[in-house]
Amino acid sequence: MTYSLTPDEKITILNQHLRSLAFSKYNYEVSLSEEMAAESADQATVDSLTLEIADINRKIDSLVNQVNQLQNP
Repeated sequence: MTYSLTPDEKITILNQHLRSLAFSKYNYEVSLSEEMAAESADQATVDSLTLEIADINRKIDSLVNQVNQLQNP
């Protein structure tokens, strides 16, 4: 028997991933804030954290687009 997910089930899974990404993004933002507050911030760390945040933003945008497509077929 083949089972396929309903649009609502897919949206639920996508929302779970979006929540996880939101936690990760906030974690990186806090780390970036801590690094920037340091007496001598390490530029490599700042750059790395900034890239991670940008990467998460792209992932969030992609998942939001998928949710929108499922909600408005």
